[in-house]
Amino acid sequence: MEFISSILYLGILASLVTSLLSNTILSKIKASQMSVFANLSTVVTIAAGALILNEKLTFYDILGSILIILGVIGTNYFGVKREHSIKVNLEYNEGKM
Repeated sequence: MEFISSILYLGILASLVTSLLSNTILSKIKASQMSVFANLSTVVTIAAGALILNEKLTFYDILGSILIILGVIGTNYFGVKREHSIKVNLEYNEGKM
């Protein structure tokens, strides 16, 4: 019986819900930013496994989740600055400035 709940969990929560959320996010932000947020599905899966299936959280689960979240924040924060500087350089080279 326990394997049925695991299969339902993987099929419904981890796959279906994250795919629906990804599609919703695509309507709000650029695809390049959304692809970074797709990494958060691992964090959601770990959290849901601990909350719904009462799986044991290990140090590595928590550490990995923190690193994923920091990576998403860092990529979006520093990626915006880099994207802006590339746009300014392109405009300068084209003589718009």
